[in-house]
Amino acid sequence: LRGTGYGYGHAKADLLEILLDALHPYHERREQLLKDPGFIEAKLQEGARIMNARIEEKMKVVSELVGI
Repeated sequence: LRGTGYGYGHAKADLLEILLDALHPYHERREQLLKDPGFIEAKLQEGARIMNARIEEKMKVVSELVGI
């Protein structure tokens, strides 16, 4: 694009704008989550309960197979 007055500086600025626009929804969601740490803790606890139940089921099967 020689002679157009559009150079690397312009391209970098345009790319930055595109990236910031694309990442904006994720940034907003992150800000919302940071304002409510209880939500994150509740989700972690919920996930732990679900996984513990799954692990318990699998361990029953393993115990039966091993003969414990």
